[in-house]
Amino acid sequence: MKQCSICKVDKPLSEFHFRNKEKGTLMNQCKKCASERVMNNYRQRGGYKATKKNRIRHGISYEKYLEMCAALDGKCQICQRNDVALNIDHDHKCCPGPYSCGKCIRGLLCRDCNTALGKFKDDLDRMRAAVKYLGRFD
Repeated sequence: MKQCSICKVDKPLSEFHFRNKEKGTLMNQCKKCASERVMNNYRQRGGYKATKKNRIRHGISYEKYLEMCAALDGKCQICQRNDVALNIDHDHKCCPGPYSCGKCIRGLLCRDCNTALGKFKDDLDRMRAAVKYLGRFD
């Protein structure tokens, strides 16, 4: 057990990130408090700072990205998580690959949801089959 320096709660060691895995030393803050601290910093900075490369890649300005984030209350449009940076999702039928014209942007997604769509290649039949498959174990 270890006490978190933020919430002052004794928690199992598994609730702390490693500071140095080789030496086995742990951070002083539990994973939950560390995550909240990072997200508070993220929100105070005005959200994810889109780099020039991202703006060029997707054909939108940083200000447009921030407007989109604000309209979604900073939440992924699929899983509704708001504790992660949001990625720009675009229609690959219009613009195959990582670059977008800016007109085919569908929305903002967390990395996991955006990657999942990419792995399914935006194929609704494959996604429906996956939902049906998972439904068998519900």
